[in-house]
Amino acid sequence: MFSMNRLLTFLAIAMLWMSCEDSSNSENTASGADSTAQVVDAQSGTMAVCLWNEAGLRAAPGKGTEAKWVTAINFGEVVYLTGNEETPEGEQRAYLEMSLKGGAKGWSSGNLFAVDARRAAAYGTIDLYKRPELTTFTGTQLEAGEIFAVKNSSTQPGWLEVMGREKKKVGWIQENSRFTSDEVDVSVAVLYTQAMAEKTNPAKEAALLKILDNSTFQSSSLIGLVEQAVEGLQSQAELPANQLYITADKLNARSAPNTTSEVLFQVNNGAIGTIVERTPELEEVNGNTDYWYLIEVEGQEGWVFGHHTSKQRGQ
Repeated sequence: MFSMNRLLTFLAIAMLWMSCEDSSNSENTASGADSTAQVVDAQSGTMAVCLWNEAGLRAAPGKGTEAKWVTAINFGEVVYLTGNEETPEGEQRAYLEMSLKGGAKGWSSGNLFAVDARRAAAYGTIDLYKRPELTTFTGTQLEAGEIFAVKNSSTQPGWLEVMGREKKKVGWIQENSRFTSDEVDVSVAVLYTQAMAEKTNPAKEAALLKILDNSTFQSSSLIGLVEQAVEGLQSQAELPANQLYITADKLNARSAPNTTSEVLFQVNNGAIGTIVERTPELEEVNGNTDYWYLIEVEGQEGWVFGHHTSKQRGQ
């Protein structure tokens, strides 16, 4: 009888211990799930790509006193929409609630973003179409190093919808076009764009060399573009004033100084041309303002837009 009582007591203690252990495991599992959920929640929801530089993230929608400044969102930055949308009284544009990598959360104007999109960078020239149809080529191209937002289409297989910076280039590209969404590649493209926006050639070269000095970027499919830009800047200093070199991947040389004239031939990146003539006034093409140059390359003459040459912005 004594032995039976001891056995029953032992079993009771064992069951109580197992119950406590299960409870402890249950609490640990729940805690882990909550922690994971918080991480996922910070980067969940619909992705959107910022198409303007320094878009304002505010604590509340609109421009009221409660809409305090939180931070600036850079061009090409990815944000995560919560699904909340609001149009403040007296305003005609909708504001979207969003979270950023790193935890910042707030509201920003929806028209500054490409919603349900991912960011990408061109590593070669890409033809832009008005509609997902080959006969609607606009004559506009995305250039190597250019950053844009890309959206999949469930109804147009083989095609992708794109939006460029400030929505100046909008349309469709073929799915097999030369672009990448790799994080390292896009980062190189962002830094390349910032470098080429510097006002002086020495500043451009210094910024480009910083990219080349970063070991993380050496595997990027765009690192060759950076190297070409550095070589071009270094050789530009040696060119006489009546010559220029091509900075685009391929550049159309046309019969007249406009984008509707006949393409006579194409000039490759790095090719050097002799300037025959320059238009007297600056003109705007696809949001870029520059002169047109009539150049001679290997016995052929044609007009090229200065933005895609070493004479960018009339330098």
